[in-house]
Amino acid sequence: MNTKSITFITLMGLLTALTLAGSIFVVFQLFGPQGVIEPGLVFEPVGIFLFLGFSPIGGALWGWGVAFLMKSEAKPLIKTGALTWTIYLVISFGILGGIGTFDMYLFDFPSAQFEYLVLFSPAAGITAAFPACALVDKLGLGELKKKIGINTGIAATLGFLVVGLILQYGFGWEVGRPVYGSHSMTTNLQWCCLGAALAGGMAIGWVLAKSKVAERSSLPFV
Repeated sequence: MNTKSITFITLMGLLTALTLAGSIFVVFQLFGPQGVIEPGLVFEPVGIFLFLGFSPIGGALWGWGVAFLMKSEAKPLIKTGALTWTIYLVISFGILGGIGTFDMYLFDFPSAQFEYLVLFSPAAGITAAFPACALVDKLGLGELKKKIGINTGIAATLGFLVVGLILQYGFGWEVGRPVYGSHSMTTNLQWCCLGAALAGGMAIGWVLAKSKVAERSSLPFV
């Protein structure tokens, strides 16, 4: 792995973190427990529409960024990024919300933090894997879909989990034991999503770089 490939992988990771995780971050910053516009609105029934409004923007920017990096036509990737990221993000939050409502009848977790990491880490991996597959397919690289999906899913899952464990054991940030003004589940979620997106994006870049596809990148140093 040379310096050019490492640069490409890093840029893909940063792009994914800033756009996809960024869309989640914006929603919680504006409408979360301490939101600057309408605190707590994200937990109301209308909250799903907030994600429907902001996630397409993040997905579209992600698609545009990938198109730029890969020197591809932007319009199809923008549409695919916006659509797939929104669909899988909303589905994931919907399923997790449903599980959270009935978890006392379904599972017997030793702690809220354990439940959070067990449920949300794989959900982050699934949410990252499918949009990555769709985007790669639009790039005309259908042969890499399976590899991209598996690597992105695993990387995003581990990224979410590792950040969650660092916050728990390094900073004492634990779901179920919030400190107002310092941390809460939404704070943990934002940082964990950032870790998942960064790791997932770097996995996409790694597969593309390893397959030599990144050589067509528009960046002069890649």
